[in-house]
Amino acid sequence: MFLAVETGPAPEVSGAGHVGSELAIPTSNRQDFDIAVTWGLAGHMVYKDWSVVRTTGGVATVTVGASDPSTYFSAYREGSSRCTDPTRGVEVDGMGRLDTGELYAFTAVMCDNGADGSGTDVFRLLVPTAAGYEGGGTAASGGISKVSGTPPAPAIDRIAGIGAIGPGTPTLGSEYQEFDFDVSSTPGGRLRYTDYSVVRNGIAGNMFVDNAADAATGWISFHQTSAACVRMVGRGRIDTNELWTFYIDACDNAITGTGGDTFYINLPDRRGVAVPYVKSGSLVGGDIVANGGPGPSVGSLSVATATTGSDLDPDGYTVTVDGGNAQSIPVNGSVTYVELAAGSHSVVLSGIAANCAVSGGTTRIVTVPAGGTATTSFDVTCGSPAVALVFKVQPSNSRARQTIEPPVQVKAIDAQGNIVTTFTGAVTVAIGRNGGLLAPGQLSGATTVNAVNGVAAFPTISIDQIGSGYTLVTSTAGLSGSESRSFDIMP
Repeated sequence: MFLAVETGPAPEVSGAGHVGSELAIPTSNRQDFDIAVTWGLAGHMVYKDWSVVRTTGGVATVTVGASDPSTYFSAYREGSSRCTDPTRGVEVDGMGRLDTGELYAFTAVMCDNGADGSGTDVFRLLVPTAAGYEGGGTAASGGISKVSGTPPAPAIDRIAGIGAIGPGTPTLGSEYQEFDFDVSSTPGGRLRYTDYSVVRNGIAGNMFVDNAADAATGWISFHQTSAACVRMVGRGRIDTNELWTFYIDACDNAITGTGGDTFYINLPDRRGVAVPYVKSGSLVGGDIVANGGPGPSVGSLSVATATTGSDLDPDGYTVTVDGGNAQSIPVNGSVTYVELAAGSHSVVLSGIAANCAVSGGTTRIVTVPAGGTATTSFDVTCGSPAVALVFKVQPSNSRARQTIEPPVQVKAIDAQGNIVTTFTGAVTVAIGRNGGLLAPGQLSGATTVNAVNGVAAFPTISIDQIGSGYTLVTSTAGLSGSESRSFDIMP
């Protein structure tokens, strides 16, 4: 889709002056303003309230300007019910920097009621999150100039996009960003955004907006800035579980596949101590469509393994998605699934040698974004393989039909005699040498248990016949067993 650029004049508003008749000194009831904003949301604002005095002697100031990327204008509305004649008004929303460093959302209301200096124009600043602050009033000097025009056409009431920017590839650490969004002018919609250059806990940094799944996320404003571009402000959940306010400028500049569409995302520095997060560029894949339908409903999944330790599994592993789609994967490698339906998928790693263990388990639930690539990884640690079973806690003398105390324990060891903590196989104990005096003894209780961290414990076993010189023997598939020291069963 291609949108022709509107060439006619677009609305804009500007003004400078002050409210109140007092001098520009701290504690005076005076507010100064200097603002200029175009329909395309370019411009600046400086607002100073001399009645709010800081401990340093300075006064409260709110600024918006290109030199501070964390500040911006987010919407421009022709007309305002706060003006005596609403048609002579303009309202502008934005994010401003307070002199103390904090960022605050605001609305500026401007009424062009007459010539500059006539004492009829009005400027007001509303900051609802700052204890409901409202300042300004009728301009005592200067004034507001509203330039009426034609908003960019055609009107955009929905914009969707699936694609990527950046010179890299969808691999961890690469300068590559993927997006999948569909937003309407209501405003409402969804967003999935992934930045592979940001890596935390083995996954790429990501953010989503999905009000149905997370009510704290959502869209705040939707504003067409040109014939081809829209600015969308939202509140998203990032992978650290924090909520961040952000904005996106998306432009449908070109026919699908020509690479002319652009994507810009900005997460303002809400703490005021660093620089904002900003990524932008022309699309290297995908498309942005204004007033079009939703994008594709499929995506890709990249699965990786990272194996450390000794005696690594020589034939690698198997990855299975949703109970099927099995692929072989090397011990340190990756595989990619394409054309998966967007949504949640189960990913299982199998074929793991007995001397290896998977951190966090062998199953992952991964959400594949439409038109994008999801990633997941399995960290595997291997040790020397187990070769034998030996007694860790030997059986002690006990009484007939009473459990043997302390509980017998059997450990799996490697060739050097070390416990193999990755061994979790089933271990069985049985009577070796039977010392029953009146009749052969019978072993009761749970005689087969699974090892935990290489050790199998038997807290319930007992022998029913008195005798002396009993022994126990161990067994499991693939390992050599052993015989315990002798012990007695007493009346």
